[in-house]
Amino acid sequence: MLQRRQLLSLSLTAGIALTLVGCGFHLRGLGDDVLGLDSLAIAGPGAESPFAEQLTERLEAQGTRVDANAPLRLNLSPEDSFVRRDGVLDSGSRDETLVLTIPYSIQRSSDSAYLVSRENLEATDYYIVEDGNLLSRDDLREDALDRARSNAVRQMIERLRALPQGGAVEPGSSAQPPAEPSPAESSSIDGGNGTTVNTITTPGVSSTPLQTSGSEQSAGSVNE
Repeated sequence: MLQRRQLLSLSLTAGIALTLVGCGFHLRGLGDDVLGLDSLAIAGPGAESPFAEQLTERLEAQGTRVDANAPLRLNLSPEDSFVRRDGVLDSGSRDETLVLTIPYSIQRSSDSAYLVSRENLEATDYYIVEDGNLLSRDDLREDALDRARSNAVRQMIERLRALPQGGAVEPGSSAQPPAEPSPAESSSIDGGNGTTVNTITTPGVSSTPLQTSGSEQSAGSVNE
């Protein structure tokens, strides 16, 4: 009897655990692992950079194909990185921070309208250069660059996930040139006391009244 109860208890516990694990997997998958883009084009001078390679691997792992004919195009500029020296410790070691910046924009392939006109990804990584081991400084910087690049890839994934559904365009970011203003229009009204008020109306500019006396108007008519 005791063994039967223990077996039943273990079976029930295992069933609940499997159910929770299954639910957790699906919830996490929908929120973190599924990007929501079937395909994405990557173009620009930075399309062959190490960042683009890591991003491509991450996108394909989440079910997004990198395809030149995709409806959305991610334009990447080359990576830009520099080292900021934060200070010197009492031991003689130096604090350094590597800063990685990647400019990018996102367009619709159909009409080249911008969803994101121009923004920057920025990632940093901190490390310490030991005073007695300066020869490893380049290796430390390279490792810091790799970590910063991985951080930038995560940022880009989150920004792609936050894009509006259906490829809606940001206000004012259309690729079409702005409409030309309409020409100025003029009109005349009777200002009383023998005067005529001429108004010139230009879109976006306040009207400017010009008064002409009756005598001046008559003289002008005679000269004609």
